[in-house]
Amino acid sequence: MSAPVDIEVTRPMTASRDALWAVLSDLSRVPEWLEFAAELPERSSDRADAGATYTVRPPRRMEPTTHWRIAEVDEGSRQLHTSEMPMFSGVRSEIAIEDAPGGGVQVHVRWRAQKAKLVARLLHSSFEKRIRDNWERSLARLDEVALRRSSPSA
Repeated sequence: MSAPVDIEVTRPMTASRDALWAVLSDLSRVPEWLEFAAELPERSSDRADAGATYTVRPPRRMEPTTHWRIAEVDEGSRQLHTSEMPMFSGVRSEIAIEDAPGGGVQVHVRWRAQKAKLVARLLHSSFEKRIRDNWERSLARLDEVALRRSSPSA
């Protein structure tokens, strides 16, 4: 069995913990900040609670629509989302709001999966780079969306 894809991205945030959590806990807001999601055509709830399910339609037509389940939620701090994909199995996408060194907060993402097909194993480094880059952009957008939400004119 090949080594899993294991990506971690951490970003210091300017938005408050509460504003970040408010965005993360609202599934209807996912397309506003998640680089991988053009829309969520199906979801069992607007709340990101344990047991909720949703479908992500990606921005590029050639990419597959994926189905997700929220496996765990630590209210106010952490969510674990799981999926099975055509190229990856056992996908675990964990996002956590943490205290940042020196004050403030940071968001940490760990995206882990097993490569399910030969092409995924052959394109390992390009997949990893793309996933990492998308998460870096997603966390920057999450901070922007959360800041807008917490501003008086929002």
